[in-house]
Amino acid sequence: MSGRYKVVTDSFGRAEIHTAFALDTRRGAAQHARFVFKEELPIPIDADLVTVLGAEIERNREAAKRPGSVAAVVGIDPKNWSLTRIMLTEDEPDSELAGVAYEVLYLARPELDALPPATGR
Repeated sequence: MSGRYKVVTDSFGRAEIHTAFALDTRRGAAQHARFVFKEELPIPIDADLVTVLGAEIERNREAAKRPGSVAAVVGIDPKNWSLTRIMLTEDEPDSELAGVAYEVLYLARPELDALPPATGR
């Protein structure tokens, strides 16, 4: 243990750390991310997780095929039992893209090209 996080805890206390797991990540055909869309959805308590997660993976693969898509990601937050959908796109916000839109000023891309393409399984 290096103790580097001690500076944070001394200043702000012990922060809650949010963890999510990626269910599926896909690279789209576009190259320059101008916007990111983030959508969070609760998973109903009575939902069949296998069905819900399988449908989200398929939905994510289709989203990555959308024209203008740079990447699509879907993750699960097991603490709050919610899904997080993230879409990086060249397209400006419109009625087809759900979630909160953010303009991308800089995107670090160290693993982006290593993502499986939208067309593959």
